[in-house]
Amino acid sequence: MTAPGQLAPVRTTVAPRMPDIVRAVDVPKAGQWLVEENPVFITAELLRLLD
Repeated sequence: MTAPGQLAPVRTTVAPRMPDIVRAVDVPKAGQWLVEENPVFITAELLRLLD
């Protein structure tokens, strides 16, 4: 999970090192502290992952 607008740069850096990544998402209305700035979205994504 990344802050809005950061997914593309992170993906190009991380993807070669972690080729098994299936899904990545931008967290809306969040900056550096994703969990604190948008806990509802993070919780929903974590529940989706763990389901």
